[in-house]
Amino acid sequence: AISTAAAAATAAREPTPPPVPPPARPSSGRPSSRPVSANLGAEQPPGSNASPAPSENPPAQAAPAAATAQGGEGGDPAKSARSAMLSSGRRLSTSSMQQGGPDEEEGLVLAAQRAQQRALENEYDAAQFVQAQDLEQELPADVVKTAHILSLDALRRNNIWYIENDKIVTAVGSNVVFLRLPTMEQQYLPSLDGGSVGAVAVHPTRKFLAVAEHCRYRSPNIYIYSYPDLKLRRVLRNGTERAYSSLAFNERGDQLASVGSWPDYLLTLWSWETEAIVLRSKAFSQDVYTLRFSPYFEGSLTTSGTGHIRFWKMASTFTGLKLQGQIGKFGNVELSDISAFVEMPDGKVLSSTEVGDLLMWDGGLIKAVIKRSHDQPCHNGQVDVLLLSLKTKVILSGGSDGYVRIWDFNKINEAEPGEDSHLAYVDPTDEVLVSPGVHVRGLLWEQGHWLVLDGTGAFYKVDLPEGGSLSSGAKVTKLLQFHAGGVMGLITSPVAHVAMTAGQDGSVRIFDYAKRSLEHTARFSQPATLLIGLDSGHTVAAVGFKDG
Repeated sequence: AISTAAAAATAAREPTPPPVPPPARPSSGRPSSRPVSANLGAEQPPGSNASPAPSENPPAQAAPAAATAQGGEGGDPAKSARSAMLSSGRRLSTSSMQQGGPDEEEGLVLAAQRAQQRALENEYDAAQFVQAQDLEQELPADVVKTAHILSLDALRRNNIWYIENDKIVTAVGSNVVFLRLPTMEQQYLPSLDGGSVGAVAVHPTRKFLAVAEHCRYRSPNIYIYSYPDLKLRRVLRNGTERAYSSLAFNERGDQLASVGSWPDYLLTLWSWETEAIVLRSKAFSQDVYTLRFSPYFEGSLTTSGTGHIRFWKMASTFTGLKLQGQIGKFGNVELSDISAFVEMPDGKVLSSTEVGDLLMWDGGLIKAVIKRSHDQPCHNGQVDVLLLSLKTKVILSGGSDGYVRIWDFNKINEAEPGEDSHLAYVDPTDEVLVSPGVHVRGLLWEQGHWLVLDGTGAFYKVDLPEGGSLSSGAKVTKLLQFHAGGVMGLITSPVAHVAMTAGQDGSVRIFDYAKRSLEHTARFSQPATLLIGLDSGHTVAAVGFKDG
Protein backbone atom coordinates (compact mmCIF):
# COMPACT_ATOMS: atom_id res chain seq x y z
CA ALA A 1 0.00 0.00 0.00
CA ILE A 2 1.04 3.60 -0.28
CA SER A 3 2.13 3.84 3.31
CA THR A 4 3.80 7.01 4.36
CA ALA A 5 6.68 6.81 1.94
CA ALA A 6 8.07 10.01 3.37
CA ALA A 7 8.28 8.57 6.88
CA ALA A 8 9.66 5.25 5.65
CA ALA A 9 12.31 6.97 3.60
CA THR A 10 13.30 9.26 6.45
CA ALA A 11 13.54 6.39 8.93
CA ALA A 12 15.66 4.36 6.51
CA ARG A 13 18.03 7.07 5.38
CA GLU A 14 21.70 7.30 6.38
CA PRO A 15 23.57 10.55 5.90
CA THR A 16 25.23 10.44 2.48
CA PRO A 17 26.78 13.14 0.32
CA PRO A 18 23.95 14.78 -1.67
CA PRO A 19 24.08 14.05 -5.43
CA VAL A 20 22.24 17.26 -6.28
CA PRO A 21 22.77 20.99 -5.62
CA PRO A 22 23.48 22.10 -2.04
CA PRO A 23 20.78 21.61 0.59
CA ALA A 24 18.52 24.38 1.67
CA ARG A 25 19.70 27.43 3.43
CA PRO A 26 17.76 30.32 4.99
CA SER A 27 15.97 32.32 2.36
CA SER A 28 17.43 35.71 1.48
CA GLY A 29 14.49 36.54 -0.77
CA ARG A 30 14.44 38.55 -3.98
CA PRO A 31 12.00 41.12 -5.31
CA SER A 32 10.55 38.96 -8.08
CA SER A 33 10.17 35.77 -6.02
CA ARG A 34 8.02 37.31 -3.31
CA PRO A 35 4.24 37.36 -3.64
CA VAL A 36 2.80 40.63 -4.96
CA SER A 37 -0.71 41.86 -4.21
CA ALA A 38 -3.12 43.96 -6.23
CA ASN A 39 -6.83 44.75 -6.10
CA LEU A 40 -9.12 44.57 -9.12
CA GLY A 41 -11.29 47.40 -7.87
CA ALA A 42 -8.48 49.86 -7.18
CA GLU A 43 -8.92 53.13 -9.07
CA GLN A 44 -5.33 54.44 -8.87
CA PRO A 45 -2.73 53.51 -11.56
CA PRO A 46 -0.69 50.44 -10.71
CA GLY A 47 2.25 51.97 -9.50
CA SER A 48 22.45 25.75 -18.96
CA ASN A 49 22.80 22.51 -19.91
CA ALA A 50 19.85 20.14 -20.48
CA SER A 51 19.45 17.35 -17.94
CA PRO A 52 19.44 13.74 -19.18
CA ALA A 53 16.11 11.93 -19.38
CA PRO A 54 15.26 10.05 -16.17
CA SER A 55 16.05 6.35 -16.12
CA GLU A 56 13.57 3.56 -15.45
CA ASN A 57 15.12 2.83 -12.03
CA PRO A 58 15.39 6.28 -10.46
CA PRO A 59 18.37 7.12 -8.25
CA ALA A 60 17.96 8.52 -4.80
CA GLN A 61 17.65 12.29 -4.62
CA ALA A 62 18.88 14.46 -1.82
CA ALA A 63 16.38 15.62 0.75
CA PRO A 64 16.84 18.86 2.68
CA ALA A 65 19.01 18.53 5.76
CA ALA A 66 16.09 18.74 8.14
CA ALA A 67 14.49 15.67 6.56
CA THR A 68 17.43 13.27 6.98
CA ALA A 69 17.71 10.58 9.63
CA GLN A 70 19.89 7.57 10.37
CA GLY A 71 19.32 3.87 9.73
CA GLY A 72 17.77 1.97 6.85
CA GLU A 73 18.77 0.18 3.68
CA GLY A 74 21.80 1.88 2.28
CA GLY A 75 20.36 5.36 2.80
CA ASP A 76 18.26 5.22 -0.40
CA PRO A 77 14.93 7.03 0.21
CA ALA A 78 13.45 5.85 -3.08
CA LYS A 79 14.22 2.19 -2.25
CA SER A 80 12.82 2.58 1.24
CA ALA A 81 9.68 4.22 -0.08
CA ARG A 82 9.15 1.46 -2.64
CA SER A 83 9.65 -1.26 -0.05
CA ALA A 84 7.01 0.43 2.09
CA MET A 85 4.46 0.00 -0.70
CA LEU A 86 4.71 -3.68 -1.49
CA SER A 87 1.18 -4.48 -0.33
CA SER A 88 -0.60 -2.14 -2.76
CA GLY A 89 -4.31 -2.42 -3.39
CA ARG A 90 -5.53 -2.07 0.20
CA ARG A 91 -8.91 -0.42 0.53
CA LEU A 92 -8.85 3.09 1.98
CA SER A 93 -11.06 3.92 4.92
CA THR A 94 -13.72 6.60 4.40
CA SER A 95 -16.43 8.07 6.57
CA SER A 96 -19.05 6.14 4.63
CA MET A 97 -17.28 2.78 4.49
CA GLN A 98 -14.60 1.35 6.77
CA GLN A 99 -13.07 -1.97 5.79
CA GLY A 100 -10.55 -3.36 8.23
CA GLY A 101 -7.26 -2.08 9.54
CA PRO A 102 -8.41 1.13 11.30
CA ASP A 103 -5.37 1.09 13.60
CA GLU A 104 -3.01 0.71 10.65
CA GLU A 105 -4.78 3.44 8.70
CA GLU A 106 -4.67 5.78 11.69
CA GLY A 107 -0.96 5.11 12.08
CA LEU A 108 -0.29 5.90 8.44
CA VAL A 109 -2.26 9.13 8.65
CA LEU A 110 -0.32 10.20 11.75
CA ALA A 111 2.97 9.33 10.06
CA ALA A 112 1.98 11.40 7.02
CA GLN A 113 1.13 14.33 9.28
CA ARG A 114 4.52 14.08 10.98
CA ALA A 115 6.26 14.05 7.59
CA GLN A 116 4.34 17.14 6.52
CA GLN A 117 5.31 18.88 9.74
CA ARG A 118 8.97 18.09 8.99
CA ALA A 119 8.53 19.76 5.62
CA LEU A 120 7.87 23.03 7.44
CA GLU A 121 11.19 22.84 9.26
CA ASN A 122 13.32 23.56 6.20
CA GLU A 123 13.40 26.30 3.61
CA TYR A 124 15.17 26.83 0.31
CA ASP A 125 16.43 30.14 -1.01
CA ALA A 126 14.29 30.58 -4.14
CA ALA A 127 16.92 32.83 -5.71
CA GLN A 128 19.29 29.89 -6.28
CA PHE A 129 16.83 28.36 -8.76
CA VAL A 130 16.20 31.49 -10.83
CA GLN A 131 17.60 31.06 -14.33
CA ALA A 132 20.20 33.56 -15.55
CA GLN A 133 18.64 36.20 -17.77
CA ASP A 134 19.83 36.93 -21.30
CA LEU A 135 20.15 40.69 -20.87
CA GLU A 136 20.04 41.29 -24.62
CA GLN A 137 16.59 39.73 -24.88
CA GLU A 138 14.96 39.88 -21.46
CA LEU A 139 14.57 42.41 -18.69
CA PRO A 140 16.19 41.24 -15.44
CA ALA A 141 13.65 39.82 -13.01
CA ASP A 142 14.37 42.51 -10.41
CA VAL A 143 13.69 45.40 -12.84
CA VAL A 144 9.98 44.80 -13.39
CA LYS A 145 7.31 43.07 -11.37
CA THR A 146 3.73 42.07 -12.02
CA ALA A 147 1.30 44.88 -11.21
CA HIS A 148 -1.91 43.12 -12.24
CA ILE A 149 -3.12 40.22 -14.39
CA LEU A 150 -6.19 41.04 -16.48
CA SER A 151 -6.92 37.49 -17.70
CA LEU A 152 -7.15 33.90 -16.57
CA ASP A 153 -6.12 30.95 -18.73
CA ALA A 154 -9.47 29.94 -20.16
CA LEU A 155 -8.25 26.99 -22.21
CA ARG A 156 -6.21 25.05 -19.65
CA ARG A 157 -7.91 22.08 -17.99
CA ASN A 158 -7.85 21.43 -14.25
CA ASN A 159 -6.57 24.92 -13.56
CA ILE A 160 -8.72 26.34 -10.75
CA TRP A 161 -8.44 25.09 -7.16
CA TYR A 162 -9.60 26.28 -3.78
CA ILE A 163 -6.76 27.00 -1.38
CA GLU A 164 -9.01 28.79 1.15
CA ASN A 165 -12.79 28.92 1.41
CA ASP A 166 -12.80 32.30 -0.34
CA LYS A 167 -9.58 32.09 -2.37
CA ILE A 168 -8.66 30.15 -5.50
CA VAL A 169 -5.29 29.46 -7.09
CA THR A 170 -4.66 29.18 -10.83
CA ALA A 171 -1.74 29.22 -13.29
CA VAL A 172 -1.55 32.12 -15.75
CA GLY A 173 1.49 32.30 -18.00
CA SER A 174 4.62 32.51 -15.85
CA ASN A 175 2.71 33.25 -12.64
CA VAL A 176 0.65 31.41 -10.09
CA VAL A 177 -2.27 33.71 -9.27
CA PHE A 178 -4.20 33.72 -6.00
CA LEU A 179 -7.63 35.32 -6.41
CA ARG A 180 -9.74 36.23 -3.37
CA LEU A 181 -13.51 36.38 -3.71
CA PRO A 182 -15.50 38.57 -3.81
CA THR A 183 -12.97 41.45 -3.59
CA MET A 184 -10.99 40.05 -6.57
CA GLU A 185 -7.73 40.92 -4.82
CA GLN A 186 -4.80 39.21 -6.52
CA GLN A 187 -1.53 37.79 -5.22
CA TYR A 188 1.24 36.42 -7.43
CA LEU A 189 3.91 33.77 -7.20
CA PRO A 190 6.30 34.04 -10.19
CA SER A 191 7.93 31.17 -12.05
CA LEU A 192 11.48 30.30 -11.00
CA ASP A 193 12.51 28.29 -14.06
CA GLY A 194 12.20 31.11 -16.59
CA GLY A 195 9.38 29.51 -18.58
CA SER A 196 5.70 29.11 -17.78
CA VAL A 197 3.81 27.28 -15.06
CA GLY A 198 2.74 23.88 -16.35
CA ALA A 199 0.44 22.72 -13.54
CA VAL A 200 -0.46 23.36 -9.91
CA ALA A 201 -1.88 21.09 -7.20
CA VAL A 202 -3.18 21.96 -3.74
CA HIS A 203 -2.35 19.61 -0.85
CA PRO A 204 -5.40 18.00 0.85
CA THR A 205 -4.66 20.02 4.01
CA ARG A 206 -4.32 23.22 1.93
CA LYS A 207 -1.02 23.82 3.75
CA PHE A 208 1.16 23.10 0.72
CA LEU A 209 1.09 24.04 -2.95
CA ALA A 210 2.92 22.15 -5.72
CA VAL A 211 3.98 24.20 -8.76
CA ALA A 212 5.31 22.31 -11.80
CA GLU A 213 7.11 24.43 -14.35
CA HIS A 214 8.40 24.63 -17.90
CA CYS A 215 12.07 25.44 -18.41
CA ARG A 216 13.99 26.39 -21.56
CA TYR A 217 17.44 25.68 -20.11
CA ARG A 218 17.28 22.37 -18.25
CA SER A 219 14.88 19.76 -16.91
CA PRO A 220 12.11 21.67 -15.10
CA ASN A 221 11.49 21.41 -11.38
CA ILE A 222 8.43 20.95 -9.21
CA TYR A 223 8.47 23.43 -6.33
CA ILE A 224 6.60 22.72 -3.09
CA TYR A 225 5.60 25.85 -1.17
CA SER A 226 4.06 26.05 2.25
CA TYR A 227 0.87 28.09 2.51
CA PRO A 228 0.05 30.83 3.37
CA ASP A 229 3.66 32.04 3.87
CA LEU A 230 4.65 30.81 0.35
CA LYS A 231 8.09 29.70 1.49
CA LEU A 232 9.89 27.21 -0.74
CA ARG A 233 10.10 23.91 1.19
CA ARG A 234 10.94 21.17 -1.32
CA VAL A 235 12.31 20.92 -4.87
CA LEU A 236 11.62 17.84 -7.02
CA ARG A 237 14.09 17.40 -9.88
CA ASN A 238 14.40 15.38 -13.09
CA GLY A 239 10.79 14.24 -13.39
CA THR A 240 10.43 15.17 -17.06
CA GLU A 241 12.47 16.61 -19.91
CA ARG A 242 10.75 19.88 -20.89
CA ALA A 243 7.50 20.67 -19.10
CA TYR A 244 4.80 19.25 -16.84
CA SER A 245 1.15 18.97 -17.80
CA SER A 246 -0.58 17.60 -14.68
CA LEU A 247 -0.09 17.15 -10.93
CA ALA A 248 -2.04 15.43 -8.15
CA PHE A 249 -1.58 14.68 -4.44
CA ASN A 250 -3.01 11.47 -3.02
CA GLU A 251 -5.79 11.57 -0.42
CA ARG A 252 -3.41 11.35 2.54
CA GLY A 253 -1.05 13.90 1.06
CA ASP A 254 2.21 11.97 1.41
CA GLN A 255 2.52 11.18 -2.32
CA LEU A 256 2.59 13.43 -5.38
CA ALA A 257 2.14 12.25 -8.97
CA SER A 258 3.22 14.24 -12.02
CA VAL A 259 2.93 13.82 -15.79
CA GLY A 260 5.32 15.40 -18.26
CA SER A 261 4.42 16.77 -21.65
CA TRP A 262 6.12 16.14 -25.01
CA PRO A 263 8.49 14.43 -25.69
CA ASP A 264 8.61 11.93 -22.79
CA TYR A 265 5.09 11.99 -21.20
CA LEU A 266 6.54 10.48 -18.02
CA LEU A 267 4.26 9.56 -15.14
CA THR A 268 6.30 9.96 -11.95
CA LEU A 269 5.35 9.08 -8.38
CA TRP A 270 7.17 11.11 -5.73
CA SER A 271 7.80 10.89 -2.04
CA TRP A 272 7.75 14.66 -2.03
CA GLU A 273 8.80 15.19 1.58
CA THR A 274 12.13 13.40 0.88
CA GLU A 275 12.33 14.70 -2.72
CA ALA A 276 12.65 11.11 -3.97
CA ILE A 277 11.30 9.52 -7.15
CA VAL A 278 9.56 6.32 -6.07
CA LEU A 279 8.17 4.94 -9.35
CA ARG A 280 7.72 6.06 -12.91
CA SER A 281 6.55 4.91 -16.32
CA LYS A 282 5.60 6.42 -19.64
CA ALA A 283 2.01 7.55 -19.27
CA PHE A 284 1.10 7.53 -22.97
CA SER A 285 2.46 8.66 -26.33
CA GLN A 286 0.19 11.72 -26.55
CA ASP A 287 -1.01 14.53 -24.28
CA VAL A 288 -2.31 13.66 -20.83
CA TYR A 289 -4.96 16.09 -19.54
CA THR A 290 -5.96 14.71 -16.17
CA LEU A 291 -4.28 12.71 -13.40
CA ARG A 292 -5.98 11.49 -10.22
CA PHE A 293 -5.21 9.10 -7.38
CA SER A 294 -7.98 6.73 -6.40
CA PRO A 295 -9.80 8.04 -3.31
CA TYR A 296 -10.81 4.47 -2.41
CA PHE A 297 -7.96 2.09 -3.29
CA GLU A 298 -4.34 2.68 -2.37
CA GLY A 299 -1.80 2.08 -5.08
CA SER A 300 -4.27 2.98 -7.85
CA LEU A 301 -4.51 6.06 -10.05
CA THR A 302 -5.98 7.05 -13.42
CA THR A 303 -4.77 9.21 -16.30
CA SER A 304 -6.65 10.40 -19.36
CA GLY A 305 -6.09 12.60 -22.38
CA THR A 306 -5.87 12.52 -26.15
CA GLY A 307 -7.72 9.41 -27.35
CA HIS A 308 -7.23 7.40 -24.15
CA ILE A 309 -7.84 6.61 -20.52
CA ARG A 310 -5.44 4.45 -18.52
CA PHE A 311 -5.85 2.68 -15.20
CA TRP A 312 -2.71 2.29 -13.11
CA LYS A 313 -1.81 0.01 -10.23
CA MET A 314 1.33 -0.50 -8.22
CA ALA A 315 2.20 -4.17 -8.50
CA SER A 316 4.91 -6.24 -6.82
CA THR A 317 6.97 -8.12 -9.42
CA PHE A 318 10.12 -10.28 -9.33
CA THR A 319 12.18 -7.15 -9.95
CA GLY A 320 10.38 -4.99 -7.39
CA LEU A 321 7.42 -2.64 -7.25
CA LYS A 322 6.28 -1.39 -10.68
CA LEU A 323 3.64 0.88 -12.12
CA GLN A 324 1.40 -1.15 -14.42
CA GLY A 325 -1.02 0.68 -16.68
CA GLN A 326 -4.06 -0.83 -18.40
CA ILE A 327 -5.28 1.09 -21.45
CA GLY A 328 -9.05 1.42 -21.62
CA LYS A 329 -10.45 -0.39 -24.66
CA PHE A 330 -13.14 1.49 -26.58
CA GLY A 331 -14.25 -1.56 -28.56
CA ASN A 332 -17.16 -0.62 -30.82
CA VAL A 333 -17.47 2.82 -29.21
CA GLU A 334 -15.96 5.72 -31.12
CA LEU A 335 -12.50 6.70 -29.89
CA SER A 336 -12.58 9.96 -27.93
CA ASP A 337 -10.39 12.40 -26.05
CA ILE A 338 -11.17 12.18 -22.33
CA SER A 339 -10.85 15.38 -20.34
CA ALA A 340 -12.52 14.38 -17.07
CA PHE A 341 -13.41 11.34 -14.99
CA VAL A 342 -14.58 10.37 -11.50
CA GLU A 343 -14.10 7.07 -9.72
CA MET A 344 -16.97 5.20 -8.07
CA PRO A 345 -16.54 3.62 -4.62
CA ASP A 346 -16.58 0.13 -6.18
CA GLY A 347 -13.72 0.99 -8.57
CA LYS A 348 -15.71 1.73 -11.74
CA VAL A 349 -14.78 4.98 -13.51
CA LEU A 350 -17.17 7.43 -15.18
CA SER A 351 -15.50 9.47 -17.95
CA SER A 352 -16.33 12.26 -20.36
CA THR A 353 -16.23 12.21 -24.19
CA GLU A 354 -15.90 14.71 -27.04
CA VAL A 355 -19.43 14.03 -28.30
CA GLY A 356 -21.27 14.62 -25.02
CA ASP A 357 -21.88 11.03 -23.88
CA LEU A 358 -20.60 9.66 -20.58
CA LEU A 359 -18.74 6.33 -20.44
CA MET A 360 -18.83 3.92 -17.50
CA TRP A 361 -15.61 1.88 -17.35
CA ASP A 362 -15.23 -1.40 -15.48
CA GLY A 363 -12.03 -3.44 -15.58
CA GLY A 364 -10.62 -1.50 -18.53
CA LEU A 365 -13.73 -2.05 -20.67
CA ILE A 366 -16.76 0.13 -21.36
CA LYS A 367 -19.69 -1.20 -19.38
CA ALA A 368 -22.20 1.41 -20.62
CA VAL A 369 -22.48 4.49 -22.81
CA ILE A 370 -24.79 6.84 -20.91
CA LYS A 371 -27.20 9.10 -22.78
CA ARG A 372 -30.34 11.03 -21.95
CA SER A 373 -33.79 9.92 -23.04
CA HIS A 374 -34.67 10.00 -26.76
CA ASP A 375 -31.05 9.13 -27.57
CA GLN A 376 -29.80 12.61 -26.64
CA PRO A 377 -26.21 12.95 -25.43
CA CYS A 378 -25.66 14.07 -21.86
CA HIS A 379 -24.30 17.35 -23.29
CA ASN A 380 -24.48 18.83 -26.77
CA GLY A 381 -20.74 18.81 -27.32
CA GLN A 382 -17.56 18.12 -25.42
CA VAL A 383 -17.72 17.36 -21.68
CA ASP A 384 -14.79 18.87 -19.76
CA VAL A 385 -15.91 18.62 -16.12
CA LEU A 386 -17.10 15.80 -13.86
CA LEU A 387 -17.47 16.09 -10.07
CA LEU A 388 -18.74 13.49 -7.59
CA SER A 389 -20.16 14.22 -4.14
CA LEU A 390 -20.85 11.09 -2.10
CA LYS A 391 -22.24 13.25 0.69
CA THR A 392 -25.09 14.56 -1.46
CA LYS A 393 -25.15 11.52 -3.80
CA VAL A 394 -24.90 13.60 -6.97
CA ILE A 395 -22.59 13.89 -9.97
CA LEU A 396 -22.04 17.20 -11.76
CA SER A 397 -21.09 17.47 -15.42
CA GLY A 398 -20.19 20.54 -17.44
CA GLY A 399 -19.76 20.90 -21.16
CA SER A 400 -19.33 23.09 -24.21
CA ASP A 401 -23.11 23.68 -24.38
CA GLY A 402 -22.92 25.97 -21.33
CA TYR A 403 -24.88 23.66 -19.04
CA VAL A 404 -23.98 22.23 -15.68
CA ARG A 405 -26.13 19.13 -15.18
CA ILE A 406 -26.86 17.29 -11.94
CA TRP A 407 -27.18 13.50 -12.01
CA ASP A 408 -28.38 11.06 -9.36
CA PHE A 409 -25.33 9.07 -8.27
CA ASN A 410 -27.22 5.80 -7.75
CA LYS A 411 -28.86 5.94 -11.19
CA ILE A 412 -25.53 6.57 -12.91
CA ASN A 413 -23.69 3.97 -10.86
CA GLU A 414 -26.32 1.30 -11.44
CA ALA A 415 -27.04 2.09 -15.11
CA GLU A 416 -27.23 -1.10 -17.17
CA PRO A 417 -27.21 -1.32 -20.99
CA GLY A 418 -29.77 -3.30 -22.92
CA GLU A 419 -29.18 -6.90 -23.95
CA ASP A 420 -28.16 -6.06 -27.52
CA SER A 421 -26.72 -2.62 -26.91
CA HIS A 422 -24.10 -0.79 -24.88
CA LEU A 423 -26.44 2.19 -24.36
CA ALA A 424 -27.98 3.11 -21.00
CA TYR A 425 -30.39 6.01 -20.53
CA VAL A 426 -30.39 8.33 -17.51
CA ASP A 427 -31.91 11.79 -17.27
CA PRO A 428 -30.43 14.57 -15.09
CA THR A 429 -32.32 15.61 -12.00
CA ASP A 430 -31.65 19.32 -12.66
CA GLU A 431 -29.55 21.65 -14.78
CA VAL A 432 -28.27 25.22 -14.90
CA LEU A 433 -27.46 27.15 -18.08
CA VAL A 434 -24.54 29.33 -16.98
CA SER A 435 -24.98 31.62 -19.99
CA PRO A 436 -25.57 31.16 -23.74
CA GLY A 437 -22.31 30.49 -25.55
CA VAL A 438 -20.42 29.45 -22.43
CA HIS A 439 -18.03 26.47 -22.55
CA VAL A 440 -17.69 25.03 -19.04
CA ARG A 441 -13.97 24.36 -18.80
CA GLY A 442 -13.52 24.33 -15.02
CA LEU A 443 -15.90 23.96 -12.07
CA LEU A 444 -15.51 24.30 -8.30
CA TRP A 445 -18.27 23.57 -5.80
CA GLU A 446 -18.16 24.86 -2.24
CA GLN A 447 -20.39 26.59 0.34
CA GLY A 448 -23.59 26.92 -1.67
CA HIS A 449 -22.06 28.13 -4.92
CA TRP A 450 -20.17 27.08 -8.00
CA LEU A 451 -17.25 28.83 -9.67
CA VAL A 452 -17.21 28.30 -13.43
CA LEU A 453 -14.26 28.92 -15.75
CA ASP A 454 -15.60 29.63 -19.23
CA GLY A 455 -13.48 28.38 -22.13
CA THR A 456 -14.63 31.34 -24.23
CA GLY A 457 -13.04 33.83 -21.82
CA ALA A 458 -15.02 34.51 -18.64
CA PHE A 459 -15.25 33.55 -14.98
CA TYR A 460 -18.63 33.12 -13.25
CA LYS A 461 -20.04 32.60 -9.78
CA VAL A 462 -23.30 30.63 -9.54
CA ASP A 463 -25.12 31.08 -6.22
CA LEU A 464 -27.30 28.05 -5.52
CA PRO A 465 -30.76 28.31 -3.90
CA GLU A 466 -31.31 26.65 -0.54
CA GLY A 467 -34.28 24.75 -1.94
CA GLY A 468 -36.29 24.24 -5.09
CA SER A 469 -35.10 23.96 -8.67
CA LEU A 470 -31.59 25.02 -9.53
CA SER A 471 -32.59 25.91 -13.09
CA SER A 472 -34.95 28.62 -11.84
CA GLY A 473 -33.33 29.60 -8.54
CA ALA A 474 -29.60 29.79 -9.35
CA LYS A 475 -28.12 33.29 -9.60
CA VAL A 476 -25.30 33.69 -12.14
CA THR A 477 -22.77 36.54 -11.79
CA LYS A 478 -19.97 37.27 -14.26
CA LEU A 479 -16.84 38.07 -12.25
CA LEU A 480 -14.27 38.53 -15.03
CA GLN A 481 -14.11 38.65 -18.83
CA PHE A 482 -10.95 38.22 -20.90
CA HIS A 483 -9.37 36.71 -24.01
CA ALA A 484 -9.59 32.96 -24.52
CA GLY A 485 -6.28 31.86 -25.98
CA GLY A 486 -3.32 33.89 -27.20
CA VAL A 487 -3.19 37.68 -27.40
CA MET A 488 -1.82 38.39 -30.88
CA GLY A 489 -1.45 42.17 -30.69
CA LEU A 490 -1.46 45.04 -28.20
CA ILE A 491 -1.21 48.83 -28.55
CA THR A 492 -1.43 51.49 -25.86
CA SER A 493 -2.68 55.04 -25.97
CA PRO A 494 -0.18 57.88 -25.41
CA VAL A 495 -2.86 60.05 -23.80
CA ALA A 496 -4.94 57.65 -21.67
CA HIS A 497 -4.44 54.56 -19.49
CA VAL A 498 -6.02 52.21 -22.04
CA ALA A 499 -4.73 49.34 -24.17
CA MET A 500 -6.30 47.69 -27.21
CA THR A 501 -5.74 43.96 -27.72
CA ALA A 502 -6.62 41.39 -30.39
CA GLY A 503 -6.83 37.68 -29.67
CA GLN A 504 -7.03 34.24 -31.15
CA ASP A 505 -10.61 34.07 -29.90
CA GLY A 506 -11.59 36.60 -32.59
CA SER A 507 -12.19 39.43 -30.14
CA VAL A 508 -10.77 42.96 -30.01
CA ARG A 509 -10.85 44.46 -26.51
CA ILE A 510 -10.10 47.75 -24.80
CA PHE A 511 -8.78 47.53 -21.23
CA ASP A 512 -8.38 50.39 -18.76
CA TYR A 513 -5.25 49.12 -17.05
CA ALA A 514 -5.34 51.84 -14.37
CA LYS A 515 -8.83 50.78 -13.29
CA ARG A 516 -7.95 47.17 -14.13
CA SER A 517 -11.16 46.72 -16.04
CA LEU A 518 -12.44 45.66 -19.46
CA GLU A 519 -14.18 48.61 -21.13
CA HIS A 520 -15.25 47.40 -24.59
CA THR A 521 -15.31 44.20 -26.68
CA ALA A 522 -15.89 43.59 -30.40
CA ARG A 523 -16.19 40.01 -31.63
CA PHE A 524 -15.40 38.60 -35.07
CA SER A 525 -15.79 35.19 -36.66
CA GLN A 526 -12.09 34.53 -37.27
CA PRO A 527 -8.99 34.48 -35.03
CA ALA A 528 -7.04 37.74 -35.06
CA THR A 529 -3.40 37.53 -36.15
CA LEU A 530 -2.23 41.18 -36.07
CA LEU A 531 -3.09 44.55 -34.52
CA ILE A 532 -1.42 47.86 -35.42
CA GLY A 533 -2.19 51.53 -34.69
CA LEU A 534 -2.79 53.76 -37.71
CA ASP A 535 -2.35 57.19 -36.15
CA SER A 536 -0.07 58.80 -33.58
CA GLY A 537 -2.78 58.82 -30.94
CA HIS A 538 -3.68 55.17 -31.58
CA THR A 539 -7.37 56.08 -31.84
CA VAL A 540 -7.62 54.10 -35.11
CA ALA A 541 -6.31 50.56 -35.47
CA ALA A 542 -6.16 47.85 -38.14
CA VAL A 543 -6.76 44.19 -37.29
CA GLY A 544 -5.69 41.28 -39.47
CA PHE A 545 -7.47 37.90 -39.34
CA LYS A 546 -6.52 34.29 -40.04
CA ASP A 547 -8.73 33.97 -43.13
CA GLY A 548 -6.96 36.87 -44.83
